[in-house]
Amino acid sequence: MATRTRTATTRRTVSDGDYVGVVGLEEFRKALRTMDKQLPRELRKANKNAAEVVASAARSRAESQGGVQAKTAPSVKAAAEARHAKVSLGGARYPFALGANFGAGHNKPRSTSRGPVLGWNQFPAWGGNQATGGANDMFLYWAIRAKRAEFMRAYERELDQLIDRI
Repeated sequence: MATRTRTATTRRTVSDGDYVGVVGLEEFRKALRTMDKQLPRELRKANKNAAEVVASAARSRAESQGGVQAKTAPSVKAAAEARHAKVSLGGARYPFALGANFGAGHNKPRSTSRGPVLGWNQFPAWGGNQATGGANDMFLYWAIRAKRAEFMRAYERELDQLIDRI
């Protein structure tokens, strides 16, 4: 856990499971808004830059797996708001993104507009979820876990740069 004090703002990054939080970020965001209405945009940019660490790793892993995962890779994007950093997946051009990341049941009858077909065999086999002890994803949550420390360093660096500019 990193702690650093600058002026009147104290922030601590905390990590719990697949979540990384910054203690005092909401108060910091509100303070930025009172100083200048443009500063929350700067915070959003900092969030997006930090999220790119995870998005880049997820894209690389998806590309390396080939098949439908590689086709999904371009849909993995860093995004942000002033309140948080995030990584998005899928979209209208990538309706198969969740199946590519989480897998799907094979050889199960399903109905389509073309008639009945057997399974979602174009995806990797669904390996279960956290409750069943299975593998819950192919690349997205893997990237969050693998890049947690690097993300936290990047996020701290981005916040330091923003504070220095202020």
